[in-house]
Amino acid sequence: MDYKAGDIKSQIASVVRHLPNYYQFQTLGEYNALLSLFNITTEKIEGELQGKMRKGLLYIPLNEKGERAGHPFKASCSERMLDCQHWNCILRNAKQL
Repeated sequence: MDYKAGDIKSQIASVVRHLPNYYQFQTLGEYNALLSLFNITTEKIEGELQGKMRKGLLYIPLNEKGERAGHPFKASCSERMLDCQHWNCILRNAKQL
């Protein structure tokens, strides 16, 4: 992923969509390890919004040094890109962290 090229969301979506076709992962740590090869990371978020508990993941673009290089966006924007089995596995294992 090249954050300087622009359209970061589309670049991340492309990686997220195709990653399960080439790699297997079962934990959020494994998923982040794979994403780091593409200068992307995720963070688990939990909190209350308008009286309801919300949980999810944020995708965050990284620069060459592994530092944040742009605005994060919600994984729910790209969850349809992941096979449901992989997505559920990521969220289930994220709870164990």
